[in-house]
Amino acid sequence: AESDMYKVISANRLRRSWFREEKDIRLAILPFLTAESDLQQQHIKSTLTQKEAELMASVPGWEAGASVYHSRYMKPMEKIGVPQSQKSIFGATS
Repeated sequence: AESDMYKVISANRLRRSWFREEKDIRLAILPFLTAESDLQQQHIKSTLTQKEAELMASVPGWEAGASVYHSRYMKPMEKIGVPQSQKSIFGATS
């Protein structure tokens, strides 16, 4: 019975070492994968901006790649009709 437990324990240790090695490899190549993904995203964004500039060339005042949202931040409205005792439940502070 002891030799069976020894085999199980040593197999678990070996399996854990494999998982640790795989994790170390993934952590080692992560910066390269991140850099590659960043380059791909930048290329896609620049391509889309060029296509947008071509499509919207006839629209006066259009800036390709600029945000279409021109608003300022507005605080959420106060909860109306909520009893004072329950305002903290609904996240309203007053």
